[in-house]
Amino acid sequence: MSSSSNVAPSLIDDSDATAAAQPAPVVRPLAAPDRVEAWLMPDFDTPQLAESPQAKADVTAALPDADALAQITHEAAQAGFAQGHREGVQAGFTAGHAEGLSAGQTEIHQMQRRFQGWLHHLANPLAELDREVAHQMARLATQMARSLIYRELTLTPEQIDKVAHAAIAALPLAVRQITVFCHPGEVAALQAAVRSGGVSVQGNGDIHVQGDEAIAAGGLRVESGTVGIQAQVDATLESRWASLCLRMLGELAPGPGDALPELPEQ
Repeated sequence: MSSSSNVAPSLIDDSDATAAAQPAPVVRPLAAPDRVEAWLMPDFDTPQLAESPQAKADVTAALPDADALAQITHEAAQAGFAQGHREGVQAGFTAGHAEGLSAGQTEIHQMQRRFQGWLHHLANPLAELDREVAHQMARLATQMARSLIYRELTLTPEQIDKVAHAAIAALPLAVRQITVFCHPGEVAALQAAVRSGGVSVQGNGDIHVQGDEAIAAGGLRVESGTVGIQAQVDATLESRWASLCLRMLGELAPGPGDALPELPEQ
């Protein structure tokens, strides 16, 4: 035993022994920040203290009871209901707005079609009324013109020679003998026109003027007196008037000798 203890010290280097005898330097930061504590190795040898009943009571007291849990559940349900209600209202508003807009546009289109149909039905009677008014105005103008023409021919019988000239010109060229029938009050005027050459027949034919009570003033009838040629020109006022009305109105109107009909009340 003594030999072993004597050998051991001889095996240790003197420099190592000197280093071991000196205290080890403490490693720490050059400047430690505030509120920083050095970390210590936990002590595993010290027995853990048992949790006190007061701590257990504090933990138990911190847990909510059934009423608190029910209140929390109710408040959470109310919050969820309110949020769901808001989201549902917004979604319903968006969907309702789109649906209402589509329905409104459809209703507008239907109303436009109905209005167009009404306007179409109104346009047809109005167009028919326009045609009827135009027709009645034409008839009124014709009747007024008839009265003016009849009055003019009655007051100016010298116009009869122009009627006779046009009627004789409508006869065939081979006619040399003619008889002119006119109103008795216009015989003298026609005879004067024949003598002056205002009314004549081609080839210096003969013209005989004869009065006829059946012929209204302003009109006449010309008949051929040439043997073998049957020709007649009806230039009475009634005949000429009927021809004019047929061209203008497409129907007959009262003649100059007829009374003017009363217009229907509007």
